[in-house]
Amino acid sequence: MKILLTGVGKGFGRSYLEYLISKDNIEIVGLTRDLNDFDKKFLKSLNNKKLTLKSIDLSSIENVNFFIKKNKKILKNVDILINNAGQRYRAPVNKLDSNSLENLFRVNVITPMILSKSVLFGMKKRRFGRIINISSILGSSGLPDLSGYSATKGAIDSMTRSMAVEFAQYGITINAIAPGFCETSYAKRFKKNRKLNQEIINRIPMFRWGGEDEINGAIDFLISKKSSYITGHVLNIDGGWCA
Repeated sequence: MKILLTGVGKGFGRSYLEYLISKDNIEIVGLTRDLNDFDKKFLKSLNNKKLTLKSIDLSSIENVNFFIKKNKKILKNVDILINNAGQRYRAPVNKLDSNSLENLFRVNVITPMILSKSVLFGMKKRRFGRIINISSILGSSGLPDLSGYSATKGAIDSMTRSMAVEFAQYGITINAIAPGFCETSYAKRFKKNRKLNQEIINRIPMFRWGGEDEINGAIDFLISKKSSYITGHVLNIDGGWCA
């Protein structure tokens, strides 16, 4: 089974990548913006492993299309695509400039759609495939200063549902996972605002942030045959935030 996983340098992607390496009978192609996110010891340990790491700037549609053109043989055999890479941008609406907004949509929406398109032909031919889009609870709920980011996640949720309906007849399931506040790369900076952090914790019924590995079980389930009758679903993993 071949898995294409984006955003493997840190956060959810890095956590799931390290988990996948320990599993049998899979090949992994991991996309990251910067290979320097991996120390030499880790890269050396990949010798004779089932992981191929590729560096790519997913904010550049030109780079994404070049990657697809150069890796057609790999992409036509991808069984599972996990669109994990994403960009977070915090700014009030009156300071949200068009360049930042366009970049958000390129990374969070357009690239996942292009990558999905690149693997769907092979999945359709084999009549099997799984696509998981990593969304956010902010795709369906609001917070100040995150309108741009929230707009991209709302778009991902809608894209997931529409594509799921279009490809369901071919044995392909397409779902999204919407994490709440989890201990990924932005958490440390966010927590410096102690007042805001406490307000967030008070709103979470579990009164804590999630771990970056706490979506791994959900991904495992959604890519497995056990979830073969689930498609077009957005699964919140949020400590009860959206309950």
